[in-house]
Amino acid sequence: SDIVVGTMYAPIIVNENAPNWGTNMLGINASGSYGSPSYWVQQMFSTNRGANVVGSQLSTASGLKQVVTATTTKRGTTFYIKIVNFSSQRQSARITLDGVTSLAPKGTLTTLTGPDAGASNTLAAPEAIVPATSTITLAGLSNRVAVPGKSVVVMKVVGH
Repeated sequence: SDIVVGTMYAPIIVNENAPNWGTNMLGINASGSYGSPSYWVQQMFSTNRGANVVGSQLSTASGLKQVVTATTTKRGTTFYIKIVNFSSQRQSARITLDGVTSLAPKGTLTTLTGPDAGASNTLAAPEAIVPATSTITLAGLSNRVAVPGKSVVVMKVVGH
């Protein structure tokens, strides 16, 4: 939540029949509920977290913020690269993990973005904005990732 500005600054739950705040994590009424984009950011970050924060930097234009965490086991080190694009423009970032001698050939990329900056989920459209996860093929130790405008991206890779 310290990387994504405003993910946790309002009441968590809103009764859709009596809203008193524009931004909440969960919307409810007597017959349904939904998670807001802020809810999904928290979910993405909580399920993709490493044991240690790793020093990192992005070589790209402005508008991106990142944090990298890692967990090491006998099978290798799993890196969780979280990137937030505050800009409206799609950006590309090169990711290089220092001290890593090899990466597994595939990783995952989870992206949360909407059709426009003001879009949100509602009771009528509870899954208008939800994370999309895909498998990515890695090209050696230095990889480029495309980050859509107004988005949050989590890249998970295993290295040795």
